[in-house]
This record gives sequence, C-alpha cells and structure tokens, in this order.
Amino acid sequence: MWFAILPKVMTVEHSRAMYSFPQIRLPPKAIEAAKKAGKLPDVFYCLKLLEATGISTVPGSGFGQKEGVFHLRTTILPSEEEMPAIMASFKKFNYDFMNQYDYKTHSRI
Repeated sequence: MWFAILPKVMTVEHSRAMYSFPQIRLPPKAIEAAKKAGKLPDVFYCLKLLEATGISTVPGSGFGQKEGVFHLRTTILPSEEEMPAIMASFKKFNYDFMNQYDYKTHSRI
C-alpha cells in the first residue's frame, strides 16, 4: 500500500509483513549513470536514496532478481504514525531521481 503512491514503483500488497520488495522501473539514463559509477543499477538507486533521505534499503540484486528488472527490499519498522512522513521523503526522492534521469523511459518489467 505504501509504495503504490510512487511513480515507476510497483509492489505486491504486503499485509502485516515486515518486508516489502518494490520493483523500481529505472530509466536507461539511470542505468547508464550506475554503470559509469561502477555500481549495479539497484545498488545505485539504494545508495542515492540513503544519501538523500537516510532511508536504508537492500538492493534486489542481492536476492537473485532477473536481469533488467530492479527491486529493493525495505524493512518496515516505523510505527503507522511515522509512515506518512517517511513515505513523503521516499516519494520526493523517487520523483527527483526519476526526473533527473528522464522517467519517460524505463527498464523492462
């Protein structure tokens, strides 16, 4: 439910689970920037998210995701009351990231 509000992010409903594995549809320019930085694309996204917001996630490449499909894992520990502020921060980061790297195109699903 929380990640459904983010553009280019797809997730399965995770009722009462501690973890969520949202799929991030990365633009080709972000994938290219990751390669130039010597990072896997999902690692690049997660590090940028951490730098910008302090939100710590785990790149999906550590879980054997399919090539060209990018995920991250997040542990949902904050209280229900804290989640709107955290997701607002995540949403702003995702919006800025996608705009920076031209969100009009993206990796395959």
